[in-house]
Amino acid sequence: MSYRIAEVAGLVGVPATTLRYYEDIGLVTQPARGGNGYRSYDDDDIARLRFITATKNLGIPLTDVADLVKAYDLDDCSSVAHQVVEMVAVRLVETQTRIGELVALAAQLQRVSARLAEAETSGPCGQGCPCATAAPEPLADRRTFVPLTRAPGTAPDAPVIACSLDAGSVPDRVAEW
Repeated sequence: MSYRIAEVAGLVGVPATTLRYYEDIGLVTQPARGGNGYRSYDDDDIARLRFITATKNLGIPLTDVADLVKAYDLDDCSSVAHQVVEMVAVRLVETQTRIGELVALAAQLQRVSARLAEAETSGPCGQGCPCATAAPEPLADRRTFVPLTRAPGTAPDAPVIACSLDAGSVPDRVAEW
């Protein structure tokens, strides 16, 4: 079956401009053109584009996706699957590290917000003003101390659970679990 670019864009879930971009950077070969000059895609093109979109949606960079597409075109699924597993593992560690950093940032933002809400704010900004001194200093080893907070509606006598791992250790511990 033959599809035009708008149809392919809808089937694959990306804008037509993305499909053109993939052609421009050589990620996919230029499709055949009909007598009217329109791009004409077939079922194999759609399968390849779905693969590209799926791997890209996992956060795999386009340079790595290009390597995967080369393996995909060789029809060696085990090789492609192995490469995807490795790339996903790297992406998972990066994501888990980022989650740890975001949790620490959220806690810091809560503290700063509370400190600023309670601070005296009359007078001009300058040295010692709450705007400039609200953020805590980072620890020497680049970790950020995250004080424990309770979720709204949590009973006051509920046990407090904390994670004492620094952000870099979280991915390994999650992998162990």
